[in-house]
Amino acid sequence: MHKTTMRFDKLKKQVELPGSWITLILLMLLFSIKYFLGVTNALVPELAGSWILLVPEFAAIIIAGVLVGRVVSCWQKYQKSTHVDLN
Repeated sequence: MHKTTMRFDKLKKQVELPGSWITLILLMLLFSIKYFLGVTNALVPELAGSWILLVPEFAAIIIAGVLVGRVVSCWQKYQKSTHVDLN
């Protein structure tokens, strides 16, 4: 996020942020892991809370943390930015 060009229209509360393959891949990976865990818990309920599912759950937590970090970074850039008209 350090090199990402972002512009903010503070009056209209709009943000211009270019798309990123990394964000797309992270979101798709997070969805896939959570979907896998949900289906596994529905089909094999005796595995709920087992050690086997800790690795995918831990991966989902790490990915979610990275995404939250990106949001915090965007918020900090918004706080420091000046107004730009995004017509």
